[in-house]
Amino acid sequence: KDHFVATPAKKYILKIMSWLHQQRVQEKSDIISGWKNVHLQLSEAALYVTGEKSSDTPYAILLSNITEVVVVEERGSGVKFGICELSVTSNVTGVISNNSSYNFDRTHVFRVDSVPERDQWIILIRQYTEEGKEVGDSFRPVRQGVGANWFAGGAEYYPRLAQALEAATEQILICDWWLAPQVYLVRTPLDERYRLDNLLQRKAQQGVMVHILIYQEIAGTVALNSLGVKEYLQGLSPNIQVVTHPRSVGSTIYYTHHQKCVIIDQDIAFVGGIDLTFGRYDSAEKSLTDVHSLTFPGLDYYNPRIDEATNHHLSKAPDQDLFDRNMYPRMPWEDLQMEVNGQAARDVAINFIQRWNYNRTSGTEKTTANLVGQPLGKTSKKLRSFGKSLKSKTKTGGTVVGNIAKRMDAYSTVFPRLSPKEPSALPTGTSTVQVLRSIGLWAAGARKERSIHQKMLDCIENSQHYVYIESQFFISSLANDTATLSMDSNKRSEVKNQIAQALLDRIIRAYNNNEVFRVYLLIPLHPEGSIEDEATRAVMHWQYQTLIKGPNSLFNQLANIPGLDANNFISVCSLYNHGYIGDEVVHDQIYIHSKLMIVDDRIVMIGSNNINDRSSLGDRDSELAVVYLDGEPIDIYCNGQVFTATRFAHSLRLRLMREHLGLNDDALIADPTSDATWHNVFRSTAASNTRYYDFCCPSKPQDNMTKLKNFTDAPKDVVDPVQLGNVRGNIIYYPLNFLNDENMRHLASDELFQ
Repeated sequence: KDHFVATPAKKYILKIMSWLHQQRVQEKSDIISGWKNVHLQLSEAALYVTGEKSSDTPYAILLSNITEVVVVEERGSGVKFGICELSVTSNVTGVISNNSSYNFDRTHVFRVDSVPERDQWIILIRQYTEEGKEVGDSFRPVRQGVGANWFAGGAEYYPRLAQALEAATEQILICDWWLAPQVYLVRTPLDERYRLDNLLQRKAQQGVMVHILIYQEIAGTVALNSLGVKEYLQGLSPNIQVVTHPRSVGSTIYYTHHQKCVIIDQDIAFVGGIDLTFGRYDSAEKSLTDVHSLTFPGLDYYNPRIDEATNHHLSKAPDQDLFDRNMYPRMPWEDLQMEVNGQAARDVAINFIQRWNYNRTSGTEKTTANLVGQPLGKTSKKLRSFGKSLKSKTKTGGTVVGNIAKRMDAYSTVFPRLSPKEPSALPTGTSTVQVLRSIGLWAAGARKERSIHQKMLDCIENSQHYVYIESQFFISSLANDTATLSMDSNKRSEVKNQIAQALLDRIIRAYNNNEVFRVYLLIPLHPEGSIEDEATRAVMHWQYQTLIKGPNSLFNQLANIPGLDANNFISVCSLYNHGYIGDEVVHDQIYIHSKLMIVDDRIVMIGSNNINDRSSLGDRDSELAVVYLDGEPIDIYCNGQVFTATRFAHSLRLRLMREHLGLNDDALIADPTSDATWHNVFRSTAASNTRYYDFCCPSKPQDNMTKLKNFTDAPKDVVDPVQLGNVRGNIIYYPLNFLNDENMRHLASDELFQ
């Protein structure tokens, strides 16, 4: 069922209309006007086209890149069908624009012996391609028999990643938003062998190919040193290849490549929110101090509220402190990653390969060239009139080829295409998972996909007892009408993702049905950076509009329902911690960078996606997630009733709640929905911790600071060891009224912050 292999002796005929130079011999010409004998092999991942010679390397057409499979009506002998392969290689810029397309299409026409044979190929290929899929559908199917593990924090994830990288024998694939080659994967003590650059160089020298995709930031916005990283890593070994994308031009608005994944030999994959960079290594302790540089050397002692590294620091002085660690704390980091193997790991690899094959130019030149391929809407017409199209183009006598050559001047080296490998059909575990994405044409030459958003909506709608969310941002729609939504009466601006609306609908349904239902929502106390920064406050503006300030905000709508007490259904919290440098107390938020949802102790979603439009809509930031759907069952209690959960989800929730609530006894939180857990443990601990911190740390954002001046003029800290000693865990309430009297909206485009 998973494979259809043509009879080896059977020769199928291929004619390619090619729009740009490729490495394969059979594709050297820009337009191949003749027929060529090939073999076809269809697998679940790709359609492999191989020449007659046994030494020919197959050309893999990713099925996720096939947008159409149609009958071709062309004069001449033979029965034919055509395939449109979308976006063989991206343009240089990856420009976000409403009036241009960003792809080169390649059209393949195959000639076979009979109409039934042609129809059989069309049916088989269509079963696996993107044709007919909706934007909410995942590019890959649900996978059973998969091994899966979660990692709560960099201190759990990094050592396991180091172990997996060390075991690589063929290939390492890495995509990241921010990658720092000098980050240590093994610490306490720091191990130079497992500094990322040293480990990758060692594997490359052993013959392992290392392919890395990283986001190329816009100059003047954020310092990630992507071009410096590219130059440095490629200088370590010819077996290390790095692609940065997009190459920016002019003042065009860009979104980001936000996926964070590592794939080993296409057999093991790690997906989540943890970048391979500074400041991400944290255990449950969430320590604020390291005066002797034992765990957090140089720039790894990270706190963007105090100071932020420049590209110079990142490239020239990563081992030097950015600020005085004897005076200031680091900012702890809350984040998660998931490991999967088998078919799910190969699905993660296919995502990488699709992006790599689209973005694989290594050039960093800036250009204003509009490298436009065939617009998406014209592929059907092009395929069905292929013969006429080819004839008209060849009559131009080199004009097409000449134009393409001019376009290709904007490129430098083009790295080889990658192909997916076929995994073993044998189960590698007991879990059921699915790989999900937010991705679009600019990012990967793919159809727009927002399967992460759709799966989140489905999970919330079908939840029975609770939803637990940790998210870096919470900016969402609450008007139940994306076409007319205006969250700010002063200016029309649409927020389109429906996560908050789904939570509201589920709470209202529970109230109307007299059900016990809980929503645990954990978000950062404030966005990364200084609150005095206008860009930081602009994100806060939209977050408060979602939660409490907007006319359609979550809490305003709940307050309008007679008899409904929101405190019985939803808690919005943050994480905070304190420590000592000498006799001085230091304190800061634990930055919630997680992209996590747990539902009913059964389902877990971990990825790179935030709850905002940038992550959710599919044509903005590129994102990747894995949803754990089923696995080893375990009986638990939900509101006092026996309920079948999964050990995977149940153990993760307990691990997180133990840390956040400062507990050693799982019995106190075993039932996630009971009044004992909800009111007596979770909400009670958040309330008491908030009181202690508000008193001892008056510079912490608080509900009574309705103006920015209240925050900037806050009194000095009160060192009270007794009160601070009463803090349990790190949970506090999110201050819903903080800066309530300020207009925090930014003059720049709202889409940048939504």
